[in-house]
Amino acid sequence: MSSDEKPHRWRELIYRAVESDTLDYKSPLNWNTLSRSGKAKFVRHCLALANTQGGHVVVGVSEDEAGRPVIYTGLTPEESRSFDPSSVGAFINRCVEPPIDFTIERPEVDGKRYAIFVVKPFTQQPHVCSLGIADELQTGVFYIRTTDASSRPAYRAAEIHALIQRALRRQRELLSRLLRGLLFENRQSP
Repeated sequence: MSSDEKPHRWRELIYRAVESDTLDYKSPLNWNTLSRSGKAKFVRHCLALANTQGGHVVVGVSEDEAGRPVIYTGLTPEESRSFDPSSVGAFINRCVEPPIDFTIERPEVDGKRYAIFVVKPFTQQPHVCSLGIADELQTGVFYIRTTDASSRPAYRAAEIHALIQRALRRQRELLSRLLRGLLFENRQSP
């Protein structure tokens, strides 16, 4: 993606104003002063997104009285700096096996700074919670993101089956890429 496309992408995500199975909004906050339970909530959302199809968590957008994420406050400079990828990543991945592949972008849109977690879907095996925290995280649970925008444990047979099928499909894709690479390599050698 070119640098010209990213600002448009961030603007579209911030102003979409509808949570989904790939998008979540959070009010402005400071990661460093957030409670352990509050941080665990981020872990749950990242886990759920990674186990489903990936997605984004946008920090700096509050809900109106009707519960719609349409108050675009942004973050103060201190709040923005608190989303340091190394400290946030260390906390999140201490609670998860295998580690989640994500980045934290801090774009400025319309003069306001936001923190955007860009969560990639799992590549080989689903992520399981390895550290329970308060009422937010349970050890040994696979969290998923649902179409009604909730991040919750996978407890239905069809949800577990879908996780297994995605893992198998990704394993087949990886094997296929490896085999194509080997075949191409063998054609190149004398």
